[in-house]
Amino acid sequence: IRSAEDWKTLCTADRADVLTASSGKVILMNDIELDAGEFNYTMSNIGQMCNDGETFVFEGNGHTITLSPKFENEIAVLYPLFDKIFPKATVRNLIVLVNNTMGDYNELSTDNIYYGLLANTNNGTIESCAVLTQEIFKFSTQYSCTSNDATPNVYIGVMVGENKGTIKESFVANPYGYFDVSVSCVYNDSYSGEQTDLDRKLYVGGIVGKNSGSILDSYVKMAGISITSQENGTDNNISAVS
Repeated sequence: IRSAEDWKTLCTADRADVLTASSGKVILMNDIELDAGEFNYTMSNIGQMCNDGETFVFEGNGHTITLSPKFENEIAVLYPLFDKIFPKATVRNLIVLVNNTMGDYNELSTDNIYYGLLANTNNGTIESCAVLTQEIFKFSTQYSCTSNDATPNVYIGVMVGENKGTIKESFVANPYGYFDVSVSCVYNDSYSGEQTDLDRKLYVGGIVGKNSGSILDSYVKMAGISITSQENGTDNNISAVS
């Protein structure tokens, strides 16, 4: 990958074709910038097509991917770099830089919700990676649920939403400020048009929101993490790492 266009091509290609053409390894050759205003740059399901004995490696090669938001009604929208990293996949030697504060990220869901800048969910390996944010990094969002009985848990990590794999020798840093989170979950009645605030539990971590895997030799460097509570959202859980 040498450019944002190469990234876009990889995002839209058939995953089996990518696995075959790359011999299971993709290398980032330059620093690149991905602009959410130009396309949804989230690369889905890394390693999903691997068969027995196969692996997939995304080699960052020490380069930086800068994520730039798009703006909708003066709200910044930023996508995760990867959706899911599967068990046979490794992302390594990569720096993710966010060059703006973050705004609205909407998802339609009745299940638990996971969000991270590097990946929403990691089932594989993240090695020697960094997520860098500037100024006050804000996550302010409203999730729309498909049922008024939904009580989703929301897991937000600066690096990974949910970790079931391994994260090692990696870090998150914000030298200028802190991580501020504000989340609400609502049900919009399509018949009456009424909006109902729903209960939700919020888990926020400097590296991951929810961890059932391993985090080894990794750290967080920032001034702090804060949560701005919304209606029916008083059950908040904060951790420096996960």
